[in-house]
Amino acid sequence: MKKGYALFLRRGIDLKSLGIDQDRENSAYFCTPKGASIIGWAGVDGVHYCFVRGFGEMVFAVSPMSIPGHYVHPLAKNFPDFLRLLLSCGSADALEQLWAWDEEQFRSYLRDNPATQEGQETLKQIEEMGLQVMEDPFSYVKKLQQEFDYKKIPFSREYEETIPGPPQTPPWKVYFDGGFWTRKSRERPGQELLLNKSFDWEGQRGMIPSLYLCGKGLVIDFCLRVPLEEIRTHREKWDGGELDRDRALSRAAEDPLNVQLRIGSLLLNGRPLRWTHGSGVVWDPCRLEGEYGDLEARSALEHYALDPAWGWSIRRVCFPWATKRKPRLKTLSLVLEQEPIEFPGPYFRPSARGEQLRFRHPLTGEEHILTVEDYQSRELAELEEGLAATPLAGYELPRHCVTMTCSLTPELPENTFFIRDSSPGDQPRIKGELPTRKNIHAGAIGVIGGADGPTAIFISRKSRPFPGYTVTSSAYFQPPKEVEWRLIFREKTRGSLSLELIREEKANR
Repeated sequence: MKKGYALFLRRGIDLKSLGIDQDRENSAYFCTPKGASIIGWAGVDGVHYCFVRGFGEMVFAVSPMSIPGHYVHPLAKNFPDFLRLLLSCGSADALEQLWAWDEEQFRSYLRDNPATQEGQETLKQIEEMGLQVMEDPFSYVKKLQQEFDYKKIPFSREYEETIPGPPQTPPWKVYFDGGFWTRKSRERPGQELLLNKSFDWEGQRGMIPSLYLCGKGLVIDFCLRVPLEEIRTHREKWDGGELDRDRALSRAAEDPLNVQLRIGSLLLNGRPLRWTHGSGVVWDPCRLEGEYGDLEARSALEHYALDPAWGWSIRRVCFPWATKRKPRLKTLSLVLEQEPIEFPGPYFRPSARGEQLRFRHPLTGEEHILTVEDYQSRELAELEEGLAATPLAGYELPRHCVTMTCSLTPELPENTFFIRDSSPGDQPRIKGELPTRKNIHAGAIGVIGGADGPTAIFISRKSRPFPGYTVTSSAYFQPPKEVEWRLIFREKTRGSLSLELIREEKANR
């Protein structure tokens, strides 16, 4: 018998009040490891705790109702450490679920589920064994689970039959219209031309392993390498907590895997090609196996022999041929650029002309002054015109908004600074009905928006973003008493990079 466990049993301490029933008959489940010695049961969902032959005094949790492949997890290196974890958490419940939680979820559970009075008495008995609380139970268990080799756990044949085999990566074929996932029917895969072109983009290593000659055009894959430590640091900062719009923007802006590249120009045989579409996948070594995008990213890693210990942002860009026939490649060069990234700025709640907002640019630190030159409520009666033959005929549209004209000192370059109504406004509803959840319908007449919310409604073609032009709030059924505006900045964080991919003398070989 395990030494630490044997000393505990001599004390006669009952752990039932801490979520471990030691008196239940030990009947194994399909996912109980071979050679397991069960030491207690949670009493729900078949959860039980055990030692496993070959792993010494390490304590495991077995959760039969968990997702396939995650039935068994180590909790403590030895039984005394397991008791110390109980002292820290007040029960075994949080420990059993910790593998699927981040730190905030774990601590929130402990706050909301303190030890019962009976449990506190049991914890005192454990303390009398000379054991102290585990100072950082979350980090202890996470580190143990991250470093543990799960492939070494022995399972029964019954268990192996319940776990589907790993998905097989499809044969590597690249299509002009298919991205990394699909292709149009009857389209032939492109002919791969190996390049293995490496480059350094302001400290980030990247490569263009291949390009593909398709019937409709040219396809190029870009692979940018991201250090694992940068990904971990980003996760630790942003994982957990509510992700409101500002946090979502900031998280995306700081994400090292969110490279956002674009092709500023591409010359094939001295003739420009314009890209029309693209797609991308990300390899994040911090993700659990099987998370979204994993199969497509793994397929790219295997084909291009990329090191899976690094993070990878893989982008595919497609260029239609400029000629009726597929040209012979003599020379090929391009300029790599970064797509501007959005950064959230301050909120602003003006109500009259002359009001000002002083703020600092989130990247440059330069101070700017935003001055309201005109501010008035408006009714958008013209929105109803010309809708008789549209799907929105018979719907009532929100027509009240606020227009605002501003000036900015000092000015910023065009398309780098925007103002948005922080509210999406009201949506169209069936005429003659009071608004309910059933008759509210999504609609966007004249609204420019995106996944992160509305931008603005522009009244005329002459209206532009900033500086010095009129913007309009979202539309509402009632005149808004106040509009909260939100400043948004769009900036590049790195410069452009010129790359020569094919020289004529190489192409003629």
